[in-house]
Amino acid sequence: MATRKERRSSVIVCGFVGIFLLFVPLAQAEQPFDITYCAAGALPFLYESRELAIGGFQGTGIIRSNHENKIFDKTTLQFMLVFKVIDVSSGKYIANGYVKLMDPDGDIIVVEDSGGPDETWKFLHGTGKWKGITGEGKAINITHGSKPIAPGTLQGCRRVTGTFELTK
Repeated sequence: MATRKERRSSVIVCGFVGIFLLFVPLAQAEQPFDITYCAAGALPFLYESRELAIGGFQGTGIIRSNHENKIFDKTTLQFMLVFKVIDVSSGKYIANGYVKLMDPDGDIIVVEDSGGPDETWKFLHGTGKWKGITGEGKAINITHGSKPIAPGTLQGCRRVTGTFELTK
């Protein structure tokens, strides 16, 4: 039979374990992601000259995960970007915009997309299971030189790798 001191020690240990378990769901460890997305959309220009081009890119696409965790697999996306071509002869550009991701369950993530051909994704907002998402990744073009299927459009694929964390 346990003594009063042993019972009190057990209660204290259980209390610490309970408090620890209460806070575990509040912060999860950083998780990797490695995705490829392909997208297509309209590519309207506001201004075009031999020295400067300014335009936008608005479209939709789908994501496939390259990582064993399959994070973001089968997630669809919609995006709106504005870009400035800083070297028309080489096609170098700077782009800024936003991407809305919708997972197969309908939960949403909003991403800020900025940079140039090698862009940075920064997680800004999430709903449902993605509420509290933070993190970022680097995006690179993987389909260089493809010819648009129709004038004023763009089709392509990019790979994005990085990490994210969910805090509640």
